Amino acid sequence: MLDANKITEIYFLIDEFCKEFDKTIAAHSLKEKEAPKKRNRKFIMSDSEVITILVLFHTMVSKT
Repeated sequence: MLDANKITEIYFLIDEFCKEFDKTIAAHSLKEKEAPKKRNRKFIMSDSEVITILVLFHTMVSKT
């Protein structure tokens, strides 16, 4: 079982990756002439949180 410090470290690394990935995608993407439609409500979880949960899930499943 992973302790809280290891989970925090994994989240930090994934969050840093997502920040750099978003910057790279924004720099290399084509710009749209029209503004994209936006949702009225905010997402509850960030990409980093979702990816961290998926990584931890697959880590736990592979150990069984």
